[in-house]
Amino acid sequence: SIEVLRGGASSMYGGNAVGGVINVLTKEPLANNLEFSSTGTSFGNGAYELSTQMYGTLVNDDFTNGLTVYGTTRQRDPFDANGDEFSEIARLRQNTIGTKFFSKPTQNTNLKIGYSFIDEDRRGGNKFELEPHQSDVTEWIASSTHFGTFSFDFQPTSSSTINLYSGMS
Repeated sequence: SIEVLRGGASSMYGGNAVGGVINVLTKEPLANNLEFSSTGTSFGNGAYELSTQMYGTLVNDDFTNGLTVYGTTRQRDPFDANGDEFSEIARLRQNTIGTKFFSKPTQNTNLKIGYSFIDEDRRGGNKFELEPHQSDVTEWIASSTHFGTFSFDFQPTSSSTINLYSGMS
């Protein structure tokens, strides 16, 4: 399913979500899986970006219980493209971890619990060796966000469904 979050609800997804967020909700896992990936980029002048991701799923034999875990870390140096000692690309330190659990205790019910944590520090401007308030120009945002979700679906008949959902950040 797809969720569309507009306005203030998008604030927990960071500065790039000013207009909103489109959240794609995936199916429960059907196999045990573990994936790692890493990407590096060089901008020149010694500036680099390194991004590493991990994703894993674990399900029992009858697919009634499952767990998904994921994590991302992204580190980027500030980049001064024209040599004026001010960054065109901001420094970034971002870490994300999360987990989702599902359980289907009966054929008609589905319980889902999720937790995610995002820690982000972005800073543009100059004089990165100094504290932000000591530089000439600083564009800076630092945030740590915890959010959790809980949902319970019950289908008493083939033509009706009751959904309970809660989210907290």
